[in-house]
Amino acid sequence: MGWLWNSKPTQHQQDRLDRKCGYQARGLKGCQDANPNNEQACEHLKRQVDLCRSSILCPQQAQDFTECINESMANGKTRLDRCEKEYKAVQKCLRGIDFK
Repeated sequence: MGWLWNSKPTQHQQDRLDRKCGYQARGLKGCQDANPNNEQACEHLKRQVDLCRSSILCPQQAQDFTECINESMANGKTRLDRCEKEYKAVQKCLRGIDFK
């Protein structure tokens, strides 16, 4: 499922996003405000927020990304670079959504 530019989640979806992902989204915003010139400083938080949002709005992409992360774990350390294709699918699905 892909979203159109400036699409808005339904009220039900927005309520779920607020409940499930609100805390993470506020943490990301705080990180970005504290690091305006360092995009990489908040990359891990951005991935967490994207995964949370996609679990509601794009469940298949979220599942694929989660499975890749779980499969890529070696010696207790996740290799996110092995899951770029799946993460790009999450980003593509979320692109253009107007989050409040």
